Amino acid sequence: MSPSITREDRTVPDPVSASSGAIKHPGHIDEFLLYRIHKLTRVGIRGVGLMFRREIGISRRDWRILAFVGQHPGLSLSKLAELTSLDTVIASRCVAQLVQRGLLASARQRENKRILSLNLTESGEAAYARAHAGGQHYNMELAETVSPTMKRLNWTACLASWRSAPAN
Repeated sequence: MSPSITREDRTVPDPVSASSGAIKHPGHIDEFLLYRIHKLTRVGIRGVGLMFRREIGISRRDWRILAFVGQHPGLSLSKLAELTSLDTVIASRCVAQLVQRGLLASARQRENKRILSLNLTESGEAAYARAHAGGQHYNMELAETVSPTMKRLNWTACLASWRSAPAN
């Protein structure tokens, strides 16, 4: 069995420490690299989602929307949907809820009344700042659980390599 990462009561296989043979020729689902990455991601996402709900009262999706609107004031709904990888209908519903809760303000653009321009409200800016700080803190804690092998891995190079690999 390959080494694993333990976070609270969950143990997840370490995707980097597994022998290269098991990664290249997995014998069981637990040895598939994408499955291991998926499991690691779920542990992290679950934890940060609980933290956002408990401490700020927002969901991960709310955070994603607040973060992109905070980075791009005046963002249109269609561009927000694209940046957040959300369906436009889902993004629209989420924005409507955030507007209703007083975290986002939406206004029709002067040039094209069909396009909404989104901005953080004062409360939205405060939630965004708290979520960003909480996310950074969570990220630092999560990084402490990462194995030395994973810390040395050049993730940017891995992603670039995966993106440039020919599709079969």
